[in-house]
Amino acid sequence: MTEEKKRADASDEYTDLEQERFILPILALRGIVAFPGAPIKLELVSEEDRNTVKTAAGFENKAFLVALRDPEKLPPYRLSDFFMTGIVATLSNSEKKGEALRITASGICRARLQDLSEDGLFCKVLPLRTENDTLDSSKTSAAYKDSLQLMETMLNILPGTSPELKGAILKASTPGDYADSVAVALIMGFEHKQQILEECNAYRRLVVLNNAMQEEIPLLKEDLYIHGKVRAALEENQREYYLKEQLRIIKEELGVDEDDEESAEYLEKIKKAHLSEEVEQKLIKEVGKLSKTPYTSAEASVLRSYLDTVLEIPFNHRTNEQADVKKAEEVLDRDHYGMKKVKERILEFVAAKQLNPDLKNQTLCLVGPPGVGKTSVAASLAKALNRKYVRVSLGGVRDEAEIRGHRKTYVASMPGRIINALTQAKSMNPLVLLDELDKMSSDSRGDPASAMLEVLDGEQNKAFRDHFVELPVDLSDCLFVATANSLEGVAPALIDRMEVIELSSYTAEEKVQIAKHHLIPRQRKRHGITAKQLQITDKALNAIIAGYTHEAGVRNLERSIACICRKAARNIVENGQNTQRVTDKNIQSYLGHEKILPEHIYDEPLKGVVNGLAWTEAGGELLRVEAVSMPGSGHIECTGNLGTVMKESAQIALSCLRSDSQSLSLPDNFSKDKDIHIHFPEGATPKDGPSAGCAIYTALVSEFTGRPVKQDLAMTGEITLHGRVLPIGGLREKAMAAYKAGVHTVLIPEDNRKDLADVDQAVLAGVQFICCKSAGDVLRQALV
Repeated sequence: MTEEKKRADASDEYTDLEQERFILPILALRGIVAFPGAPIKLELVSEEDRNTVKTAAGFENKAFLVALRDPEKLPPYRLSDFFMTGIVATLSNSEKKGEALRITASGICRARLQDLSEDGLFCKVLPLRTENDTLDSSKTSAAYKDSLQLMETMLNILPGTSPELKGAILKASTPGDYADSVAVALIMGFEHKQQILEECNAYRRLVVLNNAMQEEIPLLKEDLYIHGKVRAALEENQREYYLKEQLRIIKEELGVDEDDEESAEYLEKIKKAHLSEEVEQKLIKEVGKLSKTPYTSAEASVLRSYLDTVLEIPFNHRTNEQADVKKAEEVLDRDHYGMKKVKERILEFVAAKQLNPDLKNQTLCLVGPPGVGKTSVAASLAKALNRKYVRVSLGGVRDEAEIRGHRKTYVASMPGRIINALTQAKSMNPLVLLDELDKMSSDSRGDPASAMLEVLDGEQNKAFRDHFVELPVDLSDCLFVATANSLEGVAPALIDRMEVIELSSYTAEEKVQIAKHHLIPRQRKRHGITAKQLQITDKALNAIIAGYTHEAGVRNLERSIACICRKAARNIVENGQNTQRVTDKNIQSYLGHEKILPEHIYDEPLKGVVNGLAWTEAGGELLRVEAVSMPGSGHIECTGNLGTVMKESAQIALSCLRSDSQSLSLPDNFSKDKDIHIHFPEGATPKDGPSAGCAIYTALVSEFTGRPVKQDLAMTGEITLHGRVLPIGGLREKAMAAYKAGVHTVLIPEDNRKDLADVDQAVLAGVQFICCKSAGDVLRQALV
């Protein structure tokens, strides 16, 4: 091995400054790295550190300064708690400041920690020196040049650096001292500093320094950018404040008061509004408060918001209502097909208004399944009466303040939805649609339904007080129309203040007419298609209704028509098909396979199987009931995702059967050793209600007597323990479901005879309705 190689290898190892080790007091540094030749000021708080300074006096004021690996570590210390490299330093300028002790530590040389005394107060250290600390080596010289460029970059990035700092760094006589100077002056990271301290080879120390600077330069740029943005924002705020103050002083010198100018503007608006005395006095009082409040204060902002909100309420603005029955009838017939009962009630209301314009407004509540036209009926009524139309969505509202408003004392307070509706309508007599009234709920913040009582009550809404406005607002001229899918979620007190109008589901024929007169023209226009380019036959519409939609309204029907229009538009653009005719034969090429399977009845009479009828939000449905018996102990099982009321109906039907056992020629204990299972198919669909009582009773009688049930017959009706048949609801929809399924005879309660007037003529012509008073009447018609 050559001599040069030996020296190169030796340069990569730590070597002793002197071949002896020192015993010195140890001073633990927390988050600080001390370097040789760079004095640092320390403030020692702990008693252990202050004792170390006292002990150092017996060691020529020298101590070993080394950083702790964990800055939170408390004495006593172990060897593993420290980094292995620190400095030997001279402690001077000791000065007490309260409980703390301030000292200056001047680094002499690097040293390696060798051992620690048991009490952790003294240590054995090995002094170290820097190897190859010259620029004679090419790689050291290259690393030094790279370091100078990086240092220049950092000095340009760091704000407030002076040329003197650069000069002080460059005064370093050796590369090792230069690296230490840069680390002390520019390097921020604790770990980077410790790594530089631990390197005793000049070249490797420069490499570590360069790596540290390369990592910290992007971070410094990002910090500088953020500080720049913050400083710019502060300067802008200061500039704005300075200009405002300058303007204020100039106005004072000229005798112009800014507050008086703003107050005068508000007072002018109040004067032009011609408000009632109470409202006017309240607003003038608030303007007086504003004039005495500093312009930039939070209270002034609240006062301005309040004044602007109240002045936007149209206290004296009303539209000229035109209560004309003929015009209202034309509008309703043009916009809606069918709805005979609803139109009659609305026209009666309009006629009464025509005879007596001062007639007190009544609150209407339109109840019906989704998509049957509740919202559009309200819009048509507003058009017919020449009233402004505004919609207030109540779905999901659970805070009373949404109705009454928030008090001004709260941050970001605002008026409630009723006052906002008046402001939006810019009229005091609009038609206000309270949409989804049944979707309101209550929680710890109050019950919005209670707040709605004051809104809808004609005796109270003449002086409705919003918490934000704090003034009486007359709502008696507003026409409120509420909508709901069901009255189950509406408070009884609210129902008592409204006139409920039920909108039933559309029949297939009504849907066809609605599609022909409203949906198809609208979708053609929306997609840019003419009537010549796309024709949809009545049979195609019936096929869509039966196979692709299952709803009470027409929303899915309109979506299906829109899908056909999109397909047709593509055929026109790509293939040039300017004439397309959609029929029941080619409907699948536009909409794909049918999504809904039609309901069918069995061809022959069956034992224990009965066709019941149910009413859902999607309309009427055929509800099949199945009953079987098996050896057991008299247990009854009901399945099919049933509700409590329907399960009780099964128990009632069985009890009724047991009481009638003798008349049916059944033994007294016919069910004692039998288990009974009653099932309603389509178990994924929830079912509840009492109207299946007759069907369950008939299925049980058929099962135990062995007499089959006619399958071209369906029934609906609640049954009592004594066999009486009680009336049910939704007869119109149930009758339509039976008609669609091919049922020829429907058994209904005698008390529902009057409701046959509401059943469609096509259904009455195709289905025989038999009214029954008792369970015996039902069995005589149903059993073979």
